[in-house]
Amino acid sequence: MRMTDINLTFEPIPDDKSLKDLDEGMDYDQSPKWLDDVNAICEKEDPDYEPQVHIREYDEDSNTVCLQITCCEIDYFAVEEKIEDYLKKKFPNIDISVSGDTYDHIE
Repeated sequence: MRMTDINLTFEPIPDDKSLKDLDEGMDYDQSPKWLDDVNAICEKEDPDYEPQVHIREYDEDSNTVCLQITCCEIDYFAVEEKIEDYLKKKFPNIDISVSGDTYDHIE
């Protein structure tokens, strides 16, 4: 099975309660509107899109948070720019990067 990871990195951490008091490695079980909108962008690419989100990095000292969305393979390049544009409008004055990778998942 092929999987895709989409990493959303925010620096500094936005002043948004959905991105506060997190721990690296934890599953992200919140559903803020901005994440629902990101998921909707991906669902347009693949109607079977079912994301799992966890905190890849959370560092209050460096003021950085990275969420990793993992799902079955989607065309990452078809959604990367759309996600980044959306998040930059949602969180102005925040350095946001979107990166991704598709790989073979061995069960």
